[in-house]
Amino acid sequence: MTAGDYTTNATALSDAIAAGKVAIEAATTTVEVTSAVEAAKSVIDGIKSDAVILAEAKSELQSSISSVVFNIADDVDNEIAVGDTITINDVEYTVSVDGADVLPADKWVTVEEATTLQTAIDAAKALQTSEDTSVVTEGKSTLDTAIDTFTNTDAEDGTLV
Repeated sequence: MTAGDYTTNATALSDAIAAGKVAIEAATTTVEVTSAVEAAKSVIDGIKSDAVILAEAKSELQSSISSVVFNIADDVDNEIAVGDTITINDVEYTVSVDGADVLPADKWVTVEEATTLQTAIDAAKALQTSEDTSVVTEGKSTLDTAIDTFTNTDAEDGTLV
């Protein structure tokens, strides 16, 4: 939902209430009153469903953000460095120069790859306050692509012997 949607929805709701009042006042049968009330209810349900869709999109974005945990050893500058780890869906990735310090059964990535993922997460976090469903949905898609690239393309098996 965008700011314009709120204005449109407020206008639609106001119009529906006004039309409902007129229809109810002019109604001479129960069927006419019921029809007016149902028309107003339909507008309200449409507005409510827009809000629900936005809330669901924000929840899905938060879920993607929460699926990645950075374990950064240097809390002072909070910058990613060799030896730090990133956990995504219970799989740990070690930040390394070349993987020579990581067991073959484990995964590793470079500082640059980890930083790229962190940048994507920061961008997604910035969208959490958006009121535009399409922006939130697109942000989740972009983040999911970055996570997929990180886990399926960037990450390699360690080479420590």
